Amino acid sequence: MLRTIFTISLVLGVFVVWAQEGCPTPFGVQNELKRYHVAAGVGLTHLYGDIEKAGTIGKAVFVKGDYQIKRGLYVGVEGQFGVLEAMEDNILSTSNRYVKNNYMGGGLMLTFHPFEFFSSAAKSGQSTLDILGKSFYVGVGVLGIMNNYDSVFRKNPTQPQVPPGNYGPIETDDGTRNPVFKKKINSVTLPTVNIGFAVPVNRRYSKSGNYWSILVNGQFNFANNDLLDGYMPRDANLVRIGTKNDMYTMYSLGARYSF
Repeated sequence: MLRTIFTISLVLGVFVVWAQEGCPTPFGVQNELKRYHVAAGVGLTHLYGDIEKAGTIGKAVFVKGDYQIKRGLYVGVEGQFGVLEAMEDNILSTSNRYVKNNYMGGGLMLTFHPFEFFSSAAKSGQSTLDILGKSFYVGVGVLGIMNNYDSVFRKNPTQPQVPPGNYGPIETDDGTRNPVFKKKINSVTLPTVNIGFAVPVNRRYSKSGNYWSILVNGQFNFANNDLLDGYMPRDANLVRIGTKNDMYTMYSLGARYSF
């Protein structure tokens, strides 16, 4: 499914650029610098943490606003919300795990189009390779994440206590020394990394100079803690094990309007 989305997007982008390549610029505004860019789209999330070989995928949406400092260099804000989900094969065992979290995130992003940054703004004839090259970008940023544990598998109904391997962040205890786990946590991504393409659709034909672009983006979010998946496993002596921080990816498809 994911490969199909990206294949269709790439083919569509190449087709649009190819269709523009042989045509003259009727209004002469394709190289005009646009300061403001707003974008929105949908994506698929994949959570990596204490659940090994998780094959489930969540869904998310994002909105983003950028200001172009100079040609090829953007600073902006991004918001996203969706589902982080992961599941092992058998959730009825005492060790296998399942989690489904609702999350919201927001933060700052810096985006860099290297080929656009180093190209000449006065260049009028552009090949397909030129346009695709200028569409390529990399980015880095930070997101604050609010995560609500919608469903976390802790133990079988027949078990009196949660196995230490399925422990999560502890809120308090129930008065009998059994832990009560947190339902909501906060994390920060250090960092969030983006890589993708923003392929212009109608830039050469816009009388106003405002134009639309297709966005294809891969995002890698490295959390500052081990809380995203809801598990902080311990051994039989209740000593923390597997303390590596969690992360999630989001592969998205969207549209951007530049004005």
